[in-house]
Amino acid sequence: MPLDALGASPPPDELDPYSAQVVNAFERVGPAVVHVLAFGPEGKPRGQGSGVVFTPDGYVLTNAHVVAEAAKLRASFTDGQTFDAALVGEDCRHRHGVLRLSGNGLPHAELGRSATLRVGQMVAAIGNPLGFQCTVTAGIVSALVVRCGRGQDA
Repeated sequence: MPLDALGASPPPDELDPYSAQVVNAFERVGPAVVHVLAFGPEGKPRGQGSGVVFTPDGYVLTNAHVVAEAAKLRASFTDGQTFDAALVGEDCRHRHGVLRLSGNGLPHAELGRSATLRVGQMVAAIGNPLGFQCTVTAGIVSALVVRCGRGQDA
């Protein structure tokens, strides 16, 4: 049930404060979100996921499992722009991959500081699952350290 259904509704052009924050985050970051497609050695797609461009010269943060062992990578923006990408770094412990797109002057998002996160803080996740379009979901930080099996923290 929407929050505004509990009491007096705001005018149609106004949002409740929580929704306004999520909408603002989506409008600021959404243009920098890409769909990442990984191809195997035979040229067939073998994996896909979301990424976010964090520099205007095309550095992309994505998930390591999306780009692992890819022979070729491509990233697409929701406006239809598509760029070849190169894997420039992986951090398997934290499950991150960094790509470099073949373009410049790209929309990019400013990264926050994960060190300032607190359990219970509201967050938004913006992605491009399956390459359909940008999506957004909101929630709260439920934990800061998660055991990943074999005694490793993430």
